[in-house]
Amino acid sequence: MKIYLVDEVMSSGKSHWMLNKMKEWNESKKFKQFVYLSPLLSEVGGVKCNTTNKYLSGRIQKQLPDMKFKYPIPVKGSKRSHSLELLHQGENISATHNLFLNLDKSCSDLIKEYDNVLVIDECLDAYQQFRGISKKSLALLIEQGIFSVDQESLKLIYHREKDLFPDDGWEFGELIKLSEAGCIFYVNGELLVWEYPVSILSAFNEVWVLTYLFEGSFMSAWCKINGIEVVRVKPELHRSTEEVKAYIKDCIEVVVTPSLKNIENYSYSQTWWGNSAIESVVDKVRKSITSCVTITKAKTENILITCPKANWSNDKSEYDSDFVSEQGKIKKRPLIKGKGFSRADWLYSDARATNDYSHKSVLVYLIGKNPNTVLWNFCHSKGVSLDKELYAIASMVQWIFRGSVRKKEKMYLIMPSKEMRDLYFKWLETSDEDLVK
Repeated sequence: MKIYLVDEVMSSGKSHWMLNKMKEWNESKKFKQFVYLSPLLSEVGGVKCNTTNKYLSGRIQKQLPDMKFKYPIPVKGSKRSHSLELLHQGENISATHNLFLNLDKSCSDLIKEYDNVLVIDECLDAYQQFRGISKKSLALLIEQGIFSVDQESLKLIYHREKDLFPDDGWEFGELIKLSEAGCIFYVNGELLVWEYPVSILSAFNEVWVLTYLFEGSFMSAWCKINGIEVVRVKPELHRSTEEVKAYIKDCIEVVVTPSLKNIENYSYSQTWWGNSAIESVVDKVRKSITSCVTITKAKTENILITCPKANWSNDKSEYDSDFVSEQGKIKKRPLIKGKGFSRADWLYSDARATNDYSHKSVLVYLIGKNPNTVLWNFCHSKGVSLDKELYAIASMVQWIFRGSVRKKEKMYLIMPSKEMRDLYFKWLETSDEDLVK
């Protein structure tokens, strides 16, 4: 299997190029079916309008109207079943990454029914940490022989004949399903990793991926581990990476104050926020951010911030499993909100593709970016080491491009972590080829 990769910086025009390419393929009848994936509903369609209760078209429907892209909707409560129906009917489909990640290898034969192409805007999360079972429960199931671990592949194996309750509807039905599909792994004797089935992508005639700094992604590691050939394609685009970096130097002003230097050696990693960011430390950071925001003279509505959600909002419904103990208790943390930015918009640090924040002229980056340790260790155990520095740069730059810089407008960047600031300037001054090396 091979993947065609267009690895170009944001604002270079790669998405526009790909849409034109799809139009050419459709007119020449090279493919009978097109599947387009993006992280966002606003790109692929399917956002429900609050006033009309109707589903809205996305960019793909608006820019390629003749290709009549359909988006899955919850037919009988399930978008997955509708997406399978559309695949079977040979319709052109636009869907989110998350929806497509819910397909399993049983869908492969369905995909093979037509000559088709899959276009993926931004990398899929090809590896994810599985959190549907506690360590204690998993250890007990292994002890009982219901599950075992293949020592060579590290795959978790389900033994149905030893299960007294072999019903997929029981508590660990999802774990059974993934184990039988051969895409769940037991790492370091306690943690589980889910792997995207290769059979899904290999069922398509062609697969294209549009992203930036692909080598800094877990999808790159997934390709190497599974022996997938990556063919780099370098099309003629509106702007080169060098041109984009040049205008970024002119547009972005990195704010560094004496108070910021006093807090620049904190790591700002998820672990730091969870263990070391006590109220007195957070207060120090809060005051420093306020001083930086004051310098920019920006209004709150023009500020965008990222940090762990648990340090921004008290809304427990928005906490993910990182902030919940195995006993189900919320780990309450001090909030970072402060004068001048308390009503700023928060955006998760892995955000990609969205243009919804392109009016934001002040970006506050309160993260020390590191790859998930469990996933990184899994890849390492398979003989593939993901470059942590390149991973951090790729993620950080994607987030920075959510702001007004993408419109070539003046933007302030407040980044307390000296390590992340250094990586930002390294990215600006170094060619992508040298970064990857």
